[in-house]
Amino acid sequence: MNREKKTGVVLIIIGICLPLVFLPFLSGYEKDRGIIENFLKIGIVVKKEKPVSADKMAPSSMAKILPARFPYRFILAFGIFLIFAGFVKIDLIRRRDINHKQ
Repeated sequence: MNREKKTGVVLIIIGICLPLVFLPFLSGYEKDRGIIENFLKIGIVVKKEKPVSADKMAPSSMAKILPARFPYRFILAFGIFLIFAGFVKIDLIRRRDINHKQ
């Protein structure tokens, strides 16, 4: 197996393992909701939300930048993209090898 094909296989493995690694850190799942609604609501908690007191109504600039929860659908989409890129890389190598043999 040449280096380019190994790169494709590594991309596929990373694309499969990346969403699986983040599964234990997910929060926001509710049993009585549907699969699509749960898929849209689950995420990784980045920061704990603190109750806002009456004298401190304006959030800090950091609170505006960082969301409270990073959606899991982005991680899953990136994993699917890596799997697709790995298959494309392997397919391009295979097609190049077939064209060189003819």
